[in-house]
Amino acid sequence: MHQEENALNLPEIRSIIGQYLTRQDLIHASKVSHAWRQSFKPLIWRETILRSSQNPNRATYLPPPPLSVFREQGDLIRSLTLEGPVAAEEVHLAAEGCKRVEHLRLSATVPSVPSSNYAHINNFLNNHNNNGRRNNNENAGPSNPVSTAGRWNLLLLAEGGNDEVNGDDSDSDSDSGNSQDPHKDNNDDDGIRIVGVDGGGGGESSDDSFWSDWNRSEYDFDYESDDEPNNSHAPGRSSGRIDMWKKLAELVLQNRATLRELEIVLLSPPPCGIPHLSFWETVIDCFPPPQSYSSSTLTSLSLVGREIKGVDLMLIWRAACPHLTRLELARCSVENEAPLWGESVAEITEAAAMVMETEPRPPSALRHLKLVEVRGMMPRTQFKVFIANSPRLNSLVWQLHRSHAGLASTELWVTTENDFWQDYRGQEREEPLQQWTELTSLELTSGKESLAVSDKQVAILLDRAGDTMERLALGNVRVGSTTFRSMGRFFDSVVDLDLRLCSNVTGDMIQQVLASCPGLKSVAADSIHASDIVDGDPWVCLDLQSWTVFIDLSVASPSSRPSNSSSSSDCRSQGSGRQQQQAHNRHQGQKGKLKAYGRNNRNNEKQQDDDLQQLLQQCVFERLSNLTRLEHLDLDRHYPLTGRAALKAVETLDWRLRKGLDKLVALIRLTTVCLSSHQTMNMSKSAAVWMIEHWLHLEVVRGRLGERKGDHKELARLFQRNGIQV
Repeated sequence: MHQEENALNLPEIRSIIGQYLTRQDLIHASKVSHAWRQSFKPLIWRETILRSSQNPNRATYLPPPPLSVFREQGDLIRSLTLEGPVAAEEVHLAAEGCKRVEHLRLSATVPSVPSSNYAHINNFLNNHNNNGRRNNNENAGPSNPVSTAGRWNLLLLAEGGNDEVNGDDSDSDSDSGNSQDPHKDNNDDDGIRIVGVDGGGGGESSDDSFWSDWNRSEYDFDYESDDEPNNSHAPGRSSGRIDMWKKLAELVLQNRATLRELEIVLLSPPPCGIPHLSFWETVIDCFPPPQSYSSSTLTSLSLVGREIKGVDLMLIWRAACPHLTRLELARCSVENEAPLWGESVAEITEAAAMVMETEPRPPSALRHLKLVEVRGMMPRTQFKVFIANSPRLNSLVWQLHRSHAGLASTELWVTTENDFWQDYRGQEREEPLQQWTELTSLELTSGKESLAVSDKQVAILLDRAGDTMERLALGNVRVGSTTFRSMGRFFDSVVDLDLRLCSNVTGDMIQQVLASCPGLKSVAADSIHASDIVDGDPWVCLDLQSWTVFIDLSVASPSSRPSNSSSSSDCRSQGSGRQQQQAHNRHQGQKGKLKAYGRNNRNNEKQQDDDLQQLLQQCVFERLSNLTRLEHLDLDRHYPLTGRAALKAVETLDWRLRKGLDKLVALIRLTTVCLSSHQTMNMSKSAAVWMIEHWLHLEVVRGRLGERKGDHKELARLFQRNGIQV
């Protein structure tokens, strides 16, 4: 024990231990001694969140922090998040004190009150609080108000132990006799949350009356703008917003030397709070000019929500593409895209050359690219601008917006492969523009199943990738024989495969994946028929941890089986009669296997179907029993079916012990089991008890547990009594 205490006296040891402690633990540990405080203080302030609380029912409020707090602690802040609405004055304080920020996240919406009037409103709030506090306490003895800086120093004292707080305002709290920390509810494990609210005071009942008066008096002030003096504006006018973005630009510029990640998350309703050109120019200034050989510290940029002009976007991309390693454009709208890019390759070439100038664009350094529901920019334009010129991509997430669903295929994609691989200047090449030899993760999804992403176009993307693909997720796209042939190159390396809601995906394809991918750990698809499992080769994915595939056990002829809505129309249009005939012959061959079980002497056709279903179920349970590392087992049907007859025709596994459930005794790592939510799987009470006794790590059971509602409730209570969520 003595040696352990000596080890904790070393600052290096405390710094290592502090990396594994939560913020609350760090605050308690910093109270031990001054030396411990000096070791843990940088970790306490490393992640800071500045936000305004909109909840008037909180017991305590912390006013905007004084400048001294940011001057003292600003050098310790490495990750700063602005959660809005945050006033521009608060952003200005952060820009004054924070000069070594590495991760800056701007999630601040437009302030409800213009920043230029922040001081006037704050004075009104302080006076109102003081008057209300005096009126409520006139019979309770003299009051002892605490200044803004004093309240912040109380917070620092709570975090730093009994040592005195150094700073310009350290003496302002000397007359406050508060022994409790009124702001302890603001502490979060994620980082320091600086709650800057227009209000001060304690947890008295006067807060309710104060907030009711504030709500009534919100629009009774004369709002003065810094840009337009002597003019009054209503709350939320453009003058305050422009000032807000100017302050944010100052904050970005102040931390340009150390800034590595910049996130702009603005999901409040348009049109308020759109970043203007001066802000984007500041972001562009974070990157060195093209003639310079120096590198930029800013390597990650995220823009989520809101609008951005096409010219601004291209100016940012032109300056950032040689330096950024991560780019995210999610749920944003590109304005004036049609005049900028046009509808033809020639117009795209001319407009892009105007923005990008005449010299060749340097190759992009992107390693991770996310294009999620980008409106106003055609998929072909997104491909030409961001994807085609990024040869070092390691992961690509491309989710097309649903607004493209009504367009024809020629408007979304060019028709020939050479055109598809044109660069943005229209120069045709015999070979593909770039090959993504380092691409290991690809996610291509569309908003609607009617989106015209053909089998050949998906295959083109896969053919231009390298030989190693660890994650492949396709959604609402057509996966036919051409795409599946291209996927075959990745069977030795794929770890995560998701083919849900993809048309033309058959159960035989899923069976080939299970029998050909030894490193597969997660698989997700619409459905697989039990006959495909029985007729296929043994599974080699013995390390599988997650299964999300519906197992169809219906014994009807495959030509009459219901299929998901996304693939039924394609099967009819492509004339898959030969494939259905082959499946029908295979189905008839299954009945021949009944001879091996001595059941061929029965003349009743329904009895033969029941025997066949029992045989298929036994084989399926045997295959599943080999997946001993399975943790997540989802047997629910996640694709829609049309028609009542189709719903009745679908059958799945019987979840009873006498039907073979006990064969899954080796799946001891299961934590989540999702049964069918559309039809019963005949779970009995004995089966539920068996699951509880043998699957000791089971935490969640989902789905329809019984035929009747009473049976479901009884089994649900049984699981819940044993600590399993239902």
